Amino acid sequence: MSFKNDIREQFIRILGKGWVKDDQVTLYTYRCDGLTLYTAPPMGVLFPGTVHELVSVIKLLNQ
Repeated sequence: MSFKNDIREQFIRILGKGWVKDDQVTLYTYRCDGLTLYTAPPMGVLFPGTVHELVSVIKLLNQ
């Protein structure tokens, strides 16, 4: 499962295309934390580079 196109485009507007990942390799890489007992692939992975970007992502997710 990956991001829906509308939310993906909004994330890209905030972070830039290279910082929004939902390809299979990235989803597999981030499927768990250090404990591998429970794994679940994320819908996507975001890499905010500034506090402003992080706040913008959180505001979008809160809508």
